[in-house]
Amino acid sequence: MENSVSENELLRKLKSDKRSVKLDAIMRLSKLSKSRLTQNELRNLASGGDREIAMYAALAISRIQARLGEKEESPPKESSLRNSLIAPLPTEIPALLEKIRSNPGDIPSEVRSLASDFLARNGNETDSEIVGGWLENAEGIGVFPLIDSLEALSPMMLIDKLPGLLSSSHPLVRGRAINALYRIDRQEALNHLTELLVSKNPEERYVGMIQTFHFPFPEVKEIILSLISHETDREVLNAAESVIISNPDIEIALNIWSLAEVSPKPFSKNLLKIFKSLAISIKEAGVLETGIDPVEALLWVWNQERLKIFVEDLEIQIVTADQEKRNAIKEWLTRNIGLPEVIAFVGKLALNPLTEDIARDLLPSRIQIEDEPVKSPSGQETADLDKLSQNEKISLLKKLDEKGFLEQNDWLRKEAISGEGEARRRAIKAFSQFSKEQSDEEIGWKALESKNPLICQNGFSLLQKLNPKKLFSSLPELIKRPITGNLYKIIDFALTVDRQTASKLAFEQLLSKESLHRAMILPALFFFPFDSIAGPLLSSLEIESHSEIAAKMILILITNPRQSTLERLDTMKNKANPAIDILIAQARIELFDSLLSLNLYKSPAAKKETEKSSIEKLPQKSISQSEPPSREIPRQKANDDKPSTEKVIQKSSTSIATKPYSIYKIRDEIRKQKESAWRSPSLSGIPTNWLGRIDWKSALLFGFSLALLALIPISFLKKSSESSSNVSSSSASNPRREFPEDNYFEKKASTEIDTGFILGRVAKVEGIVTGTFDKGLVRFSYGKTVLLIKSSKSFPKLSVGDKAVMEILPYRKLNTGEILADGYSANLR
Repeated sequence: MENSVSENELLRKLKSDKRSVKLDAIMRLSKLSKSRLTQNELRNLASGGDREIAMYAALAISRIQARLGEKEESPPKESSLRNSLIAPLPTEIPALLEKIRSNPGDIPSEVRSLASDFLARNGNETDSEIVGGWLENAEGIGVFPLIDSLEALSPMMLIDKLPGLLSSSHPLVRGRAINALYRIDRQEALNHLTELLVSKNPEERYVGMIQTFHFPFPEVKEIILSLISHETDREVLNAAESVIISNPDIEIALNIWSLAEVSPKPFSKNLLKIFKSLAISIKEAGVLETGIDPVEALLWVWNQERLKIFVEDLEIQIVTADQEKRNAIKEWLTRNIGLPEVIAFVGKLALNPLTEDIARDLLPSRIQIEDEPVKSPSGQETADLDKLSQNEKISLLKKLDEKGFLEQNDWLRKEAISGEGEARRRAIKAFSQFSKEQSDEEIGWKALESKNPLICQNGFSLLQKLNPKKLFSSLPELIKRPITGNLYKIIDFALTVDRQTASKLAFEQLLSKESLHRAMILPALFFFPFDSIAGPLLSSLEIESHSEIAAKMILILITNPRQSTLERLDTMKNKANPAIDILIAQARIELFDSLLSLNLYKSPAAKKETEKSSIEKLPQKSISQSEPPSREIPRQKANDDKPSTEKVIQKSSTSIATKPYSIYKIRDEIRKQKESAWRSPSLSGIPTNWLGRIDWKSALLFGFSLALLALIPISFLKKSSESSSNVSSSSASNPRREFPEDNYFEKKASTEIDTGFILGRVAKVEGIVTGTFDKGLVRFSYGKTVLLIKSSKSFPKLSVGDKAVMEILPYRKLNTGEILADGYSANLR
């Protein structure tokens, strides 16, 4: 018999390197196949070394033989009992029930699945104890029929068994348990499914994607869309494609095209494949007219209905994107630069300091490109400056140096106050570069009234130089003006002056109704001490609606792993935007893995005991102050000199899910399993110091990858941060030092550590190499501080005793005093 297309696909899956894919294919083939070719393929697996796969392959062979009317090659001893259980006569049922109930332990494991099915059809609720006992000892996918029977006999007993099933190391078992949980608690099942779908293990993602077939498509479609935008595993993508084309929907097709348009090439290629398959499925479903190409028809709809909305959202994506995504968006804009919507959008990008570089590249004839100053023009060339055209003025201003500034000061002042466009911006910039007169601050204040963010930016720089004290006092009013492109600059300036005020201004913008305002403020948050922003950041994340902005908020949180952050994220589920649910689920997994690797995760019982002990030592007044804050914490607590992350994040014990199958409870079950495997009694010589206990392979890889991501927004602010560091290091060139009687410019962050750098901020350190380890780990002494630095490929070969200057990103101070950091460059001295 010739194999059907679906059977051929299942045969292909038998060669997968994923056990779950093989087992899933074996189970399906056992239900539908009548092919001798399939038998031969299964025999290879039945004789293999994997006990579970071999057992189910043999079972599938016997079922296929039965369909073909062939005899089993080696009938099992239990064949008579098996046959009786499959199709018992009415007169045989009482005897079979008595046999099973009297000695359930004597029922061979090979026929327990049939026996449990028999009890489900002919027994009663008391028989659930027998099935539950078998379930305790079942392995792998052998639990499936037992779960089916418990669902029929006693759903309440199944609830008691779910924690063990949901924490199983076998992906298919977890998937089946989620399916069972859906009948009991739909939302908690979706939470578990989401965690399975965002797993780092592609086998678990595959099983999760297969399970989406059992959920109503409207409940999982947004989750699937979010996942396929960055999925690379072919089998997971094939499973997602099968789910999507089984539910033909024009809206989904348009969303996939939008994702493909601005995704990096590897992801875009996968998305386009799914889009084309879905287009054909939509046409076959009769949703599109026959006789026309379905892809072209969908693209026409996209251009008519989606293009304008799509373009409007790109500015936020550019501001928050990594370099790869940024390049992909730029490529799309280049391909479509002839469209009126795109031309108008690029003009908008030219007015945003964080996106103007893209505008200059795309429309060089319309956007003035910055040049290096050259020799000043002669007096004859500038004799009649007022009669020059705009382009001639701009050309002249490009060449302006300090000498020319002094010679043409009156004309420059006039242009800076009442000029137009690019000429005015360059004139103001000239004052910010060369002016030393206090009276010129009037130009800066006038510039801040402009609706052009680039003019505002230069005016801000001029005031920052000439009168920082007055500028600082005006920030609360200034930040309300329509100069969105400069929000990060305002916050960065405020942070170097007074962290309390900077925090207040930043947190207000995090709660802004304007998505672009929230996006523009995010780069500046990387420069805040983590303890001062964690709580408000979590409160903002809880109400965030834009996935790109939420992703950057989460990046800040997971680069500073705290269990309190993890517990707060546990409460953030079932948001209106499923794409953000996915991001939060990924963050929970990243944080949980990181905390386990660093040995910082405490079980709920241990944590409760620690908190109880701490509370007993506190005066009664302190206890009353530990009440959780309201959702308005960013506005109410911004002036608190010592904001407490724990106070902001901590929730009462009643807010943590008490269901035995909740994410919180299952995570602790997984922790116990990992700790049991990690500290096996059979292992000898387990080191007692922390370095021996930490799983460096995963911990450092996790920290290194996150640190690289963290540099993306920092790179946007390179120019600004260099300016800030120069200001703080040189009192002669820093006008802020003119006011020693004020404390505006002298305050230090509460999380500044004794080494002189701040966690989460790039620093340069000079010291001596005191140790080297495998995987590129270097112990480095910097003064009295010891750093453990993960070296990069650019590092020279280091030996103990070498003196070096390193650029690092410190991200964790351990209880032992050592500081974990990622290294980016090293120069030997």
